This record gives sequence, C-alpha cells and structure tokens, in this order.
Amino acid sequence: MSKKAKAISEPKPQIKHLSWLARIELSEEEEKMFSSQLDDILNLFKQIDKVHLEGVQPTYHALQLTNVWRPDVVEPSMSEEILKRIPRLKARYVKAPRMG
Repeated sequence: MSKKAKAISEPKPQIKHLSWLARIELSEEEEKMFSSQLDDILNLFKQIDKVHLEGVQPTYHALQLTNVWRPDVVEPSMSEEILKRIPRLKARYVKAPRMG
C-alpha cells in the first residue's frame, strides 16, 4: 500500500498530529468527527485531481485587478522648513523627552 493511500485510509494519526501542532486537545468523539471530515476533504481533493485542465490558463486571482492608485509623482516636501521649527533636534532627528 502506498504512503498516500495509507494516509487516506488511516487519518487518525494525522488528526492526533494536527491537534498537537495546533496545541489543542481533542476528545475521542472529536477525533472521530474530525477523522471523518478529513476523509471527506481528501476525497474532494481526489475529485479535483481528476478534472481535465490541459490547455487551461492558470488564474492567480478570481478578479481582473488593476492598479487603481494615483500615479507616483515626486513633489517637493517641506521637511527642511518643518525641521527648522522643531525646538530640540539632534542632527536631523527630533529629540523628545525620555519616556518612563
């Protein structure tokens, strides 16, 4: 039996490992419930694997997104003027009172 087939037929160790990774404790009942849900999910992935996708272009997003921001235009800043008005400077840094 292949490793993949064994993992699908025996999900219980996977559930224990996943709960350990998530740092949660599961009861026996929860392990059984999650085990059957994991089987269902893996079976859905098997169905998806069977879909014929040859010649289909990959999509990276469901919507065609374009840049809707304004163009990046360099404008003069007032940093030098603002720095002149600050009472306490050390080089080009604002010197503030020590906290706590």
